[in-house]
Amino acid sequence: MEELNVQTISKNQLENTTDVVENKAENEALFLSFLQGKTDYDILENLSICDPNSIKNLLISRKFTQKLNNILTQSEALYKLIKNIDNQIIKYIFIKFLDTPKNDLIHIIKVPKLLSIPKYKIIFWELLFTYKKEDIFKIEFQKLIKNISENHPKKKVLEVLNFGIALAEKKIYKN
Repeated sequence: MEELNVQTISKNQLENTTDVVENKAENEALFLSFLQGKTDYDILENLSICDPNSIKNLLISRKFTQKLNNILTQSEALYKLIKNIDNQIIKYIFIKFLDTPKNDLIHIIKVPKLLSIPKYKIIFWELLFTYKKEDIFKIEFQKLIKNISENHPKKKVLEVLNFGIALAEKKIYKN
């Protein structure tokens, strides 16, 4: 009798593992097709693919991370990511692309609340993901900081400035 229970439990665990693998493959495909404009965001949201844990689980796979990195070189896909996905997830994706060790302090730094404002959020993340030359980044980043400083308190501006510098330095260091 005990042997039968062990076999049943093992069979159920195998089925659950298979379901998880199939689910992960489906989620990967859905997320990538959303970025490519083939799937509506509502579908992702309803399936809770865009919660931080789901994205982190997808990014465990190097193959998925590479596909995502390739897709995000297209400006439309990057815009969809930035516009629709939470800043914490975007930060996690950016850091994952940089192959930053898990014990690095960059993982602890919180995304400033000002970056939840769409006009700042889009400019900020597009700059970080797309800049190739450090001097051009600095000029564009200074413009963004100046724009933010015209409408917000100094403390909030400094949060964005420090956050941007920390991420940019990681990207420069990697390249």
